[in-house]
Amino acid sequence: MKKLFNILLIGVFLLPQVNTIYALNLLLFLFILKHRHEYFLYQKFTFLFFIITSLSFALALLNPDIHYYLSNKDIFKPVLNVMIILLIGNYSRIEVNKKVLLFISVFLILSQFAYIFGIIDVTQLIDSIYPFNEEQIVWTHRSISDVNELSIVNIRGGGIYRNPNQYSKYLNLLYVLVLNVRLKAHIKYLISFAFLISILLTGSRTGLIIFILINFAQFTTKNNSRLLFIFIGIVVYAISRSFTLRSFDISSGFSSGSLIQRLPSLDYIIQDLNVKSLFIGNFYNEDTISNLLSNNFMFDSDLLSIFFSFGLMGLVILTIIYYKLLKFSKIKYIAPIFLYSITGGIVFDLNYFILINIILLLAQFQSKHEN
Repeated sequence: MKKLFNILLIGVFLLPQVNTIYALNLLLFLFILKHRHEYFLYQKFTFLFFIITSLSFALALLNPDIHYYLSNKDIFKPVLNVMIILLIGNYSRIEVNKKVLLFISVFLILSQFAYIFGIIDVTQLIDSIYPFNEEQIVWTHRSISDVNELSIVNIRGGGIYRNPNQYSKYLNLLYVLVLNVRLKAHIKYLISFAFLISILLTGSRTGLIIFILINFAQFTTKNNSRLLFIFIGIVVYAISRSFTLRSFDISSGFSSGSLIQRLPSLDYIIQDLNVKSLFIGNFYNEDTISNLLSNNFMFDSDLLSIFFSFGLMGLVILTIIYYKLLKFSKIKYIAPIFLYSITGGIVFDLNYFILINIILLLAQFQSKHEN
């Protein structure tokens, strides 16, 4: 079962993000859960969440103004999410293989560097394996011929994920896993440096903030991690003085960045707000709204998506469930990852949601770190 579990980790991180792969990852995850189950957790909360989402779904189906526009994706994804939440429990845990984590790390970072430095043979191979659409070209096809160009070219490397925000989300979670395995101090410093450079090259401000918070979580729990935190701080300062990278441009995130781009979705939520949508939500999400509006609509925030789909009650219950699960699982340094729900997707990113639950429900690490 240990080999199967680590194969699943490789699959969720590295296989192409298409529906077939999502289904395979989910089936393998459920297979492992079945064979490691001991008892369920938080059944009152999970059952209440099931009732809320079922009622929200029924009302959406019965609404003649919505029924015709309902997207299949907006039906199946919440159903799968609810199913996973109902399976939250105590499972016999499986040790994460650090060699697997190092392999995933090297693969992801090299895929990002291949696009940034325009290594054509590698990028063409990636393009042949990992599908992408025209909208993603803007994320991937910005290469440089010299490191000095980092100060003048708006580099946003997303590697095999294409989208740099998505890349930073997976890389930060991978970093959490790496920090939980036993590593010698000098290897830990080297890996942290590599991850920091890779995060900076995504241009993701949220990614950089979460990376720093993960290391700050180490700073507050282990004395020998304070040197690592100071080291990362010095590196960030030195790079910020030498290169003009989007990750350091925090102010534009408020004036013209992604936070501003979420205002239309807030406006849509406010216009749609009534007693039902406030408390139990509308069940449907972005795809159905896009059908209704006849144009592309994005919440680009899990908090907004959850509130719109499952209402205030659903949002509060999910928050309680995963707050309790974080304490129960005792996976170190993982809490900052949930900040991605503000500016990205966790629950409504199905592959990532599977990955989070794989770690919280099944992952086990050796308790002591080598120094």
